[in-house]
Amino acid sequence: MTRKSNTLKSGIAVNRMFVGNYLTSNLGHEIINLFQADNGNHYLYLNAYGNFDKKHSGKIGTMLMVKSVGRNVVEVIGMAKNLESVEGVDKPYIKYQETPDNLIFKNQIKLIQDENITYGGVPLNEIFNDAEQQTIFVTYKAKAGDVFIPEGSKRIFIQYGKDDEVAEKQSPDKIYVVLEGYKFPSTSLKSYIYPDGKDKGVDNENQRKDYEKVLTEIVNNDELWTSDRDWKVNILKDQIERKPNLFEICQIQNDENRISNALAYFMMQQQYKELWKDFFLNRLGIALSDEYSVEREADARIEAERWDHACRPGGGRIDLLIKDKGNIIVIENKIKSGINSKSSDAKDMTQLDRYVNFIESIIEESKSKTKCQGPKPYYFILTPNYNVPDASRLNDKFRIVTYKELYDFLSDEEYKEKVEKDDNFKAFRDTLRRHTLHTPNAYLFDEMMEKFQNRIKEKKNL
Repeated sequence: MTRKSNTLKSGIAVNRMFVGNYLTSNLGHEIINLFQADNGNHYLYLNAYGNFDKKHSGKIGTMLMVKSVGRNVVEVIGMAKNLESVEGVDKPYIKYQETPDNLIFKNQIKLIQDENITYGGVPLNEIFNDAEQQTIFVTYKAKAGDVFIPEGSKRIFIQYGKDDEVAEKQSPDKIYVVLEGYKFPSTSLKSYIYPDGKDKGVDNENQRKDYEKVLTEIVNNDELWTSDRDWKVNILKDQIERKPNLFEICQIQNDENRISNALAYFMMQQQYKELWKDFFLNRLGIALSDEYSVEREADARIEAERWDHACRPGGGRIDLLIKDKGNIIVIENKIKSGINSKSSDAKDMTQLDRYVNFIESIIEESKSKTKCQGPKPYYFILTPNYNVPDASRLNDKFRIVTYKELYDFLSDEEYKEKVEKDDNFKAFRDTLRRHTLHTPNAYLFDEMMEKFQNRIKEKKNL
């Protein structure tokens, strides 16, 4: 049911995955690309419908699995080589119809049965049932050892169109490849790169150079890749017994506002104040009193009259503003979003600059009224380990605090029992774990594994 070729298949398919509301509302079929079937083989799905134009039949040997991360930029999250295409996938897409004349569907079901394609013991066609209206379940097959993810903390990007700033972005762990001959495929989730250009017979020197760059700098660069990973979807006993919490049910694990709300709530609970005082003292070097307060979405407009509003404006809303008599703490929570650029601000400032101005206005006003020193300011950005902001865009008064620092503290033996006595606090702590991972790739695999496991549990009535 799969087609082999004796000729070298030099074409590269770029498969854009996890688009739109995939991560919050759907189990996209391309999830199988990140995992291995129970039989040890990899089965891959080409977006959006699993099929491709006949002119690409027998020509694609490599798939780059990518995710959009910015304007005309994709991040490569996986690679499959030595691909074998499945019979019928070079035919036009037909909506799911279990009828005798739907030969593509019949071929796919036969392939799943003949090769016993299951994940966690559940056949592939049962995992993706009528709700997904699936005609094609598998586009390509690859053997164990022929599918890779980026090695360690490495991140690989493809930039469509010339970018003069790419050289500044390059680092040992961030590799950018610029394609000057290809345009970003905004209207399609799949595109192709060939040695002789985008399409057969196209004489385009830039496209040929692009192919060589992708081949040598990404595909054949062994230092970028590893296949050393647990690829199979296993359901362990503790996963069967584990119940989803409200953070998962409401799909708010990535919601900055909801996470900030939860932080403010637990920080203000009297029974946890000593815990949080220990966190601020032992991890951040700040001695808070029992009377500290926490304000959400604090308005950072400056009201002091004796202040240079034109040169040092305030504005915006501070995620968490923590105060006692001797300290004032700004915490800006950034999960998926970044710091706004100066170019987007009428006063050529970042939001962090405005927060600093606001706090300094409060301190100056306090000094003028009390003739004392005023509270000591502290500024932090709370960030996932996979999304640490570019330091060049930060006000130099701000310090990074990662979610791993917070998660590790709440998991420490000294505090673990107290946290886990409260189901809500434990659920909050466990939600933070995904944000402790060091690359978006690791985070993505973690989230997809959870989604895949939940679907398999549902199908097996576990």
